[in-house]
Amino acid sequence: MNFDFERFKSNLYKTAVAAKETSQSMIAITKCKLKIMEMKTDMDDKYIQIGKIIYNKDNTDESEAKINTLCLEIDQLKEDIKKIQGIIDDNLNRKECPECKAKSDKNFDFCPRCGCKFES
Repeated sequence: MNFDFERFKSNLYKTAVAAKETSQSMIAITKCKLKIMEMKTDMDDKYIQIGKIIYNKDNTDESEAKINTLCLEIDQLKEDIKKIQGIIDDNLNRKECPECKAKSDKNFDFCPRCGCKFES
């Protein structure tokens, strides 16, 4: 039995490249998840600010403008989180069901949770 060193070397190289790609993908996903956590904390802070204004019954025009600004900032953060979640889903080869919002493999034709048919 002869040992095929070239084949071994080729397989080892392919495995190393795949491992590198997987680790880079996982690093990108982790960075995205950390960014989402940071944005959710920022949203929570804005909700608290709104709550304090309302609790103090501060009915001035300035307070109303501040609440509106905070609400717009929260809406923007929600949109940004959705975009980042899309990047994570792409890296994990997932898609979201339009009916129940469950995540599933992009190759599925039907949602495993609710049975909704995915558009092709």
